[in-house]
Amino acid sequence: MKQVKNANQFGKLDERRLCNFEQRIGARLPEEYRVFLVDHNGGTPVPNHFNTLGESGGSRLNEFYGLHDGPSYANLEDSYEVYLGRMPASVIPIASDPFGNAICIGISGCEAGKIIFWDHDLEGTEDEQPYFGNITLIANSFNEFLDGLFEWQNPFETEIMKALKKDDTALLEKLLPEDVDLEAEDEFGRTVIENAACANATNCIQYLFSSGATLRNALKLAEKNAEFFEEHKRSVELIKSLMAKK
Repeated sequence: MKQVKNANQFGKLDERRLCNFEQRIGARLPEEYRVFLVDHNGGTPVPNHFNTLGESGGSRLNEFYGLHDGPSYANLEDSYEVYLGRMPASVIPIASDPFGNAICIGISGCEAGKIIFWDHDLEGTEDEQPYFGNITLIANSFNEFLDGLFEWQNPFETEIMKALKKDDTALLEKLLPEDVDLEAEDEFGRTVIENAACANATNCIQYLFSSGATLRNALKLAEKNAEFFEEHKRSVELIKSLMAKK
């Protein structure tokens, strides 16, 4: 891990709140993760892709939860309550991926300190008892997990799409020629601002709109993603505000 974007964006960690949370879960958080939480209180690691242990399959970490008064999708306390009873009591969710799965850390037993992937597609019940066959080991410790994060390269991904996923307006401006047609469509029939909406790239949306791009179906695309990923509500709110300025 090279850096953490948006660390402490909803405030620094209150030690009393941390202790209260540990009392709630009945365990002290593993030390490596505890130190990370104290230093960053959430945020997105860069890079942020991971594989499950011993396998090539993996996913991308959205952001770590924190203990703060920010939105519920980024809150560790709220996420713990959401998943309570849906995963073993020996683990708690500390982050999510874009597909509704959870990245967890073990707090007791043989899972203590380990990082575990919880697959929501395999969630279910067996003989009317909680079914926990949907968990897979990612790493043996929190620091091992951080050290193993990598940047995934899609050979079919354009440089512009990479800029949108990073929400990097400086890079996007550099990549777009001066005479670019902002209404040009890609092979999927989407303009660059519509792709920015899909990527939840709010800075790029603002930049493209100020450069003359029309919103077209950007709101519809953002709203569709927001049905599954709450953080995409940021794009929905931004696009609505831009529409109001027209």
